[in-house]
Amino acid sequence: MTTQTKYHNSTFDNIPEHKRQKILTVVANQLANEGLAKARMKDIAMLAGVSYGSLYSYFPTRDDMIRSVIEQGKQLQAQVFVGLEALDFFLAIELGFERIQGLAHEQRALMAIWVELSHAYNARFTDEIIDMERAGIVCWRQLVTAAIEKGQINPALPANAIVQMLDSLASTLLSAKLSDIQSQRLSAIFEFHSVKEGDDKLVRAQLMAALKLAFAPDER
Repeated sequence: MTTQTKYHNSTFDNIPEHKRQKILTVVANQLANEGLAKARMKDIAMLAGVSYGSLYSYFPTRDDMIRSVIEQGKQLQAQVFVGLEALDFFLAIELGFERIQGLAHEQRALMAIWVELSHAYNARFTDEIIDMERAGIVCWRQLVTAAIEKGQINPALPANAIVQMLDSLASTLLSAKLSDIQSQRLSAIFEFHSVKEGDDKLVRAQLMAALKLAFAPDER
């Protein structure tokens, strides 16, 4: 996947794709492991196998480097919704949830940064994070609007409330993959005796059963 953002210099575009991805992966891992305040450019350069000076030739500032990682997260989020509009609404939602859980598993560091950056003390990144959140909400809204037009969900229900529910559920599923506490919380809600492989599918099945009952058109 080619990563192009407005936060890096053209020199970053000119290096091989695998090298760009390695650098962004190292940045994400260091930010997730050390925190935004403690992650050092020197360590990132060493782990990425580039010189300290080269890193600054790729990114004008440390904040631009972080924003480049946020932009990568936004691109991955967009992939969650690819092709969903062509599916039945409930199939689309279930696949979207599955992709979100998979993304959190495969890109744990990147998603953890997203969560951390959502906090108020990282206010200088607020615009980028809000932009990412809004992009996700737009995608949920498009699915809901299309489903109402096709008669796949009850048109009497407030669309905005459905969007909010879907976005909140997605955030919950994401957090449960990133935090042991949130994982245990979800386990308690769904009455799993222990967190184990296969729980993701069971959680999705129960959520979808409830959503179908709540949102499906009234056949009476």
